[in-house]
Amino acid sequence: LVLVLVPALAMAGWWYWRNQVLYGSWLGVNELLAANGLRQEPLTWGSAKGEFRGLRYSFWGLFGWFNILLPGWVYPLMDALSLIALAGLAVGVVQGWRRRGAAFWTDPATWVRVMLALWAAMILGLIAYWATFATSSQGRLLFPAISAFAVLMILGLAVWTRRLPARVSGLLLAALPLLLAGCSVYTVAVTIPDAYRAPAPVTAIPADATPVELRFDAAAPIRLRAVSLPDERFRPGDWVPITLYLSADQPLDQDYQLFIQLLDEKGQAIGNVTTHPGWGRNPTSLWTPGAIYADEYDVLIDQPVDDRSPLLATVYVGFIDPVTEASQERLPLPAFDAAGEQVTPFVGHVVVEPSRPLEFGELNLEVSAARFGDVIELGGYRYPPLTAIDASEPFTVTLFWNAIGQPATDYTAFVHLRNSDGETVASYDRAPAGERFPTRYWRVGDRILSEFPLILPSSLESGEYALWVGLYESASQGDVHLPVTDDGGLRSGDGEVMVDGVVVE
Repeated sequence: LVLVLVPALAMAGWWYWRNQVLYGSWLGVNELLAANGLRQEPLTWGSAKGEFRGLRYSFWGLFGWFNILLPGWVYPLMDALSLIALAGLAVGVVQGWRRRGAAFWTDPATWVRVMLALWAAMILGLIAYWATFATSSQGRLLFPAISAFAVLMILGLAVWTRRLPARVSGLLLAALPLLLAGCSVYTVAVTIPDAYRAPAPVTAIPADATPVELRFDAAAPIRLRAVSLPDERFRPGDWVPITLYLSADQPLDQDYQLFIQLLDEKGQAIGNVTTHPGWGRNPTSLWTPGAIYADEYDVLIDQPVDDRSPLLATVYVGFIDPVTEASQERLPLPAFDAAGEQVTPFVGHVVVEPSRPLEFGELNLEVSAARFGDVIELGGYRYPPLTAIDASEPFTVTLFWNAIGQPATDYTAFVHLRNSDGETVASYDRAPAGERFPTRYWRVGDRILSEFPLILPSSLESGEYALWVGLYESASQGDVHLPVTDDGGLRSGDGEVMVDGVVVE
């Protein structure tokens, strides 16, 4: 007991005392939980699998903030050696018991191994219990039993290697510590330096990058020369890769933070990264004037997207004014285009699809199959019964659109309410998905749900009216209609179909 407690108190006694003085608790467990966070959702088999993978990886070697790994082959190799050693321990116990009988259990060496196994099992059990309510299953929590794991692993492997010639057995057992030592050297010499080394300037901007030519802050100009955005589509929970090509016209005496945001049609951020260039590895104060730096980022879409249509998210890039950085304002530096005009630095778009696409059967719509230009189909419609007129209440028509082709330009949809003489008494024009998702970005399979509120005149007379729906090229201001290529059994006219008759009482 003395041999155990005296070294423990000599090494860590000051820490227990410090916890007691600061927190009133010698272990400080509650304070640790407050810092790391309690688990919000119960631990499931699926989440436990991920936790166990992180536990193993960080035990063998995982650096940074769980983002800098050893070479990928190291982890499955160590998993395999661990399983082989575990099987060897079981075989060794069975063989020893069969060979020596009851004497095997009275051998002090056996009980040393049993105590090592119990100590390792106790630590594993405590970590399993910790994982049920805490969010940090990290390999360092296994370190109190690292000597037990090491001895047991060698004992298990030796069960298999001793079947080989002594020289071969010794070489195989020596390979494991040499491998681990090599991983340590590789980490210090290669992995960590590569992860934190400032990126070198690029010699040229790639041809497939989109030129931007924005300048931030006239006093200390930072230039965004170009940007590379992905063509593919994304969903909430995905990471969007974005590369900025940055330079400075003169030496910068401050370290400016930059931000990249993905904005929805209302200007609300659905993804955001705020950091220093190069994720902190390439601060602006170290930039070489005139050099161009390729700054790569992955922006997480961490907000849901309404399922009424895909979203054309706007990419917003800027730098934070250092004067406001410490305050809650964190104002961006002013941005100027190539002509010197102050602009909002929107640099492109990314298409984000809803996590769950629209299901027609859940919308309670009248079925339609009218097609316009063989690229857009009016798949369904709905409107409320018109039995009373109230000029203050819009008469809202809901339309469901299917993309059956690739529209070549932006189209505007219209809904017109006409009397028996063909006169329009109420109308509403808008892009099918508004500014949220212009039709030139549609592709086959897209589904869009849109609403058209018609303001009815208070003097509207009782009688029969007709609802007409169509599409026209937005740039034509209504002059160039998208032709009806299949009326789907509906009455049709010049680039329009009559979806239904309406009786006003």
